[in-house]
Amino acid sequence: LKHNTRSLKPIQPIHTMPDSKRLRILVTGGSGQIASILRRKIGSEFDFVWLTHKEKECSDIVSDLAVPTNTEQLMTELKRTDIVLHLAADADPDAEWSDVRKNNFDAHYNIIELSRKANVKRFIYASSNHAMTGKFMSDKEKPESLVKPHRLISESEPFAPDSLYGLSKVFGENLCWLYSNRHGMECISLRIGWVREGGEEADNPYLYVKDKPEYVHTYMKAMHLSQKDMVEIMKRTFKYKFPDKSGGPKVEVLNVCSNNDDRLFDLSHLEKTLEYTPQDNSAQYFPEKH
Repeated sequence: LKHNTRSLKPIQPIHTMPDSKRLRILVTGGSGQIASILRRKIGSEFDFVWLTHKEKECSDIVSDLAVPTNTEQLMTELKRTDIVLHLAADADPDAEWSDVRKNNFDAHYNIIELSRKANVKRFIYASSNHAMTGKFMSDKEKPESLVKPHRLISESEPFAPDSLYGLSKVFGENLCWLYSNRHGMECISLRIGWVREGGEEADNPYLYVKDKPEYVHTYMKAMHLSQKDMVEIMKRTFKYKFPDKSGGPKVEVLNVCSNNDDRLFDLSHLEKTLEYTPQDNSAQYFPEKH
């Protein structure tokens, strides 16, 4: 099923926040995969503050957000922060309820509430494709399975979580909407595909799954998100300027994956909002038989 018949649009400059403003961004999950890619690729372009739940080499601040701990230092940092990028979560689709509740429900509520108290202007939430793939699973017991062929889905599609992890992302997106509507916080939820940290092998979707079952190949071909596309989308999300309009919450939800032939996500809203067309395509990596 080929969706990628159009040529790629040229990358547009980022028409967003004033260039004179160097953004200070507190990143939860500061030792995780996405944070590690951001630190390596654009660590010098923004004033990042890396938060981890345990002491790590990269840690600027340590806090267990599920409790939370070390709130005095955390609040001091948040009061100087322009943006919170909330990446921290238990990302295992097979995680048990106790872990999901603590790390994904409680932690998300605590960090967005502390951000509100500190008057943080923008909250960016790492949602997931798992909030949407439940109705497209080829095996209802395997969250990372996907029927083929499948249709493109937009951000307005009803939620369909494939797991407790996916359910936590549904909660997270709705919590962002509530905080934007009630408190005026700018909130952007990114329904992130499948991105991997590491070298060439990690960023090559076929090499990453070649020894895995066929259903994982199908899922990867749909959800692949290259490091290059992820970084560019993050940069544009940091600098995005909400349209000037009176009333209503300042909130966005964006599908985020590369421009894959077999993708599930419709990327037209992402392209319009961030003025960026993802450049990579999982099809170029997979042998023809796949």
